[in-house]
Amino acid sequence: INALNTQVEAVFEPLMLETKGDVYVAQNKTKEAVQSYEAALSKLPQTAVGRELLQMKIDSWK
Repeated sequence: INALNTQVEAVFEPLMLETKGDVYVAQNKTKEAVQSYEAALSKLPQTAVGRELLQMKIDSWK
């Protein structure tokens, strides 16, 4: 997960945060996963295609 703490350009932050959330899910760290997914969602534009998938991930782990 340390590799996922690397600074990236702002446009890639949502993808990095979503991936981090996926890793947390794989580690059974659902609280951290939801936090990462919510952070990713907050950085995505309202018109972004991936918003629905992120929201589904958040809803499934809350």
